[in-house]
Amino acid sequence: MPFNKLNAFNYSSWRYDMEATLKVQDCWHHVDPTPESIALDQEPLPEIPGEPTLEERKEILAWWRGRNKAAGLLFLSLDESQRIHIRNVGDDPRKTWITLRDIYQPPNRIAAFLALFSVRKEGNETLLDLCRRVSDAADKVQALRPDGYTLADLYTEIEAVALIQALSSADNNISWRLTEENVLIFTDVTNHDGKRLFTLNLGP
Repeated sequence: MPFNKLNAFNYSSWRYDMEATLKVQDCWHHVDPTPESIALDQEPLPEIPGEPTLEERKEILAWWRGRNKAAGLLFLSLDESQRIHIRNVGDDPRKTWITLRDIYQPPNRIAAFLALFSVRKEGNETLLDLCRRVSDAADKVQALRPDGYTLADLYTEIEAVALIQALSSADNNISWRLTEENVLIFTDVTNHDGKRLFTLNLGP
């Protein structure tokens, strides 16, 4: 790669370099996470299921070659220390891109807090590198802090993070989202009573 591989500290520059590389290699459409691109980037299907024509086989093969090319380029652009993040999605270039984006560019403070509290020492990682990753994750939390943020806001958000982690450890089916009104909503929490809805108001 004509640029530095992704490590724990260079996502901001790596993202633009990697996107440009995928575009030059004509496979960005297999990675682009926008809804429009996802809708357009679908595996070609034969008109008669199970009986593709020669042209249809060529089209299907070209689609898979492009997808595999995108996945391979992404993998090769990652420092060895980062490959653990995509071990379950490495064959899917779009999921790989979204997974890395969510790790290094959290959409809100709750996600940033979760990323911070999920940091774990990896393999042969040095203590210095681990401290740098913790510091980087903490910086992302602080960067998302709005004007007028108070200690009470911090306590409320830590409570929300604790609730997410507690529920997630008990049930992998949990889903959650943060609304524009700063209400944290938990849905599809399956237990012996069925599905329940939890809300937590994080304040203005």
